[in-house]
Amino acid sequence: MKSSLSESAKNKLVLLGVGQVASHVAYLADGYDLIGTTRNKNKVQSLHTDGITSFLIENKLTVQQQNELAKILTNACVLVSFPPDEYSDKIFSSLCSQSKRIIYISSTSVYGDYHGIVDETTKADWQNTRSKLRLEAEKHWLDKGAIVLRAPGLYGSKSGLHLRLSNGSYRLPPKNDNYISRIHLQDLARIILAAFAKPLPANSTYLVGDLKPATQLEIVQWLCNNMNRPLPEQAEPDNIPTSLTANRRVNSKKILDELNIELQFPTYKEGYTDCLKKAALLNSSHHG
Repeated sequence: MKSSLSESAKNKLVLLGVGQVASHVAYLADGYDLIGTTRNKNKVQSLHTDGITSFLIENKLTVQQQNELAKILTNACVLVSFPPDEYSDKIFSSLCSQSKRIIYISSTSVYGDYHGIVDETTKADWQNTRSKLRLEAEKHWLDKGAIVLRAPGLYGSKSGLHLRLSNGSYRLPPKNDNYISRIHLQDLARIILAAFAKPLPANSTYLVGDLKPATQLEIVQWLCNNMNRPLPEQAEPDNIPTSLTANRRVNSKKILDELNIELQFPTYKEGYTDCLKKAALLNSSHHG
């Protein structure tokens, strides 16, 4: 795989932030020169091992680095998957005016306390502090013609509820009948790459998620059954993460139709079965 940072590279995929989403995209990407930014010099070698040329940013971007990065981003596909922090999105988006396509990974947290089915017509919550920070980040990228993908809970073989149940760190929320949507990281990566290959309308926003939103209790019961583990104890009410107090069901039909793509893991059962097999946690007598 090439590792050129030159402006002339034909198929550049620049990963602004290389967390679990970008790592899955890089693993599945074919025919791209991969370049990834990192603020951690200890991560440079692992990026190289994964076939990603690193662009190290220590502290704030210098003017020289901004100029270098602007050249790298010219005529490139760009995946943005770092969390909002009030200033990075403004700086990085300003360097992408000559990029070919931009995909920004957002979160369904933008809907705040909204309960029910969410799709592209659902209004975001600008009053919620957490939502507002994310929505302001989205706006910087939409102004550059980006496609925004609002994702629910992410999971995969190396991250997810199955691992927290396995190590005993998970506690069941007292109110556990709220619906929660999720998407397997591999499916999200496939959607991202399909969107780069078949451009969607610029400045548009889509919901991504699997086809079966389920309650936290349903998923925990299924996992415990398939892992041959007892149900975990309940958490104290004041120790519940905000993400588990939501009650949203994502409808991702629009993007799946426009990209003509089917999910590899359409429900948590297929997704977590794959995760359990890879982590050797599946109790074969309860498989199904």
